Amino acid sequence: MKKVLASERRGNRKIWAWVLSLTAHLVLFGVFASLKFSRSSAIASILPIPRVSISQLRMLNESSPVIPKPGIRRYGPTEAGAGKHGPLPKLSRSVVGDPYNQSQDNNIDGAAVYSSWDMFATSGTDFFGSFTDLRKICYVVDCSGSMQGLFGRVRSQLKSSISTLEPDQYFNIIFFSDGRLVELSKGSLVRATEKAKLSAYDLVYRVRPSGQTNALEALVRAMSIRDNTGNSPQLIYFLTDGFDLKQISDKRFSFMIESQRKRLASRTRINTIGFWTQQQDRKILQRIATLSGGEFIEID
Repeated sequence: MKKVLASERRGNRKIWAWVLSLTAHLVLFGVFASLKFSRSSAIASILPIPRVSISQLRMLNESSPVIPKPGIRRYGPTEAGAGKHGPLPKLSRSVVGDPYNQSQDNNIDGAAVYSSWDMFATSGTDFFGSFTDLRKICYVVDCSGSMQGLFGRVRSQLKSSISTLEPDQYFNIIFFSDGRLVELSKGSLVRATEKAKLSAYDLVYRVRPSGQTNALEALVRAMSIRDNTGNSPQLIYFLTDGFDLKQISDKRFSFMIESQRKRLASRTRINTIGFWTQQQDRKILQRIATLSGGEFIEID
């Protein structure tokens, strides 16, 4: 009998031990849970809870500014003035070789010759489809009486070309007729500042075509001008609609110009532009370009 009672007491102790252990764990769990929830409530009381209705979200979305796409500048032969003066004439490009390619005279600072259709590849200056990235440019433009009906387009193209010059470039403009030269800056290349460009635009629109054509004097003048460090133009744009040659052959005239170029500006290229020229005049322009390592552009 005593053995049975002792066994029952041991069983009761185990049960109470389990009850006490379970109770202790429940108490501890309750304490930790209350601490956690009280901390979350404290944080929630500090942080504001955003409240936005669907209608407010819709209004916000509709009022968002629309940002336009960035503009893309496309490169190609310029068409400035086409709307004002009618469609531009068709450009026929003829790139001529350099017969003096063994000489350093035609290697201007290692610059490559670019096609006018390669403008998308690099920035630069374009004049009637003749493209260059050289820094020192002189425009020699025929303003004789025969240019009367064409000069509106010439003005537009000149303004467009000059507007693309960068501030680190130099330029000049020489208009020629019979014994009369009109220059932007006498005897010198000027930096392409905004002030210089405005002066150039004013000159371009003040010049009026008249008289006969005297191209030799104008080209010699262009070869003689210098920048502030004494350097000649790297490129001459020479535009005309023809020549008035009386006692001289076209071939001799071309070589006279080349002789002056070698003497005055041996590193200068001449890009010639023929404005609806006759066959004899085209040959002269092609030869001038060829001998200087430049290019010939025919506008027909």
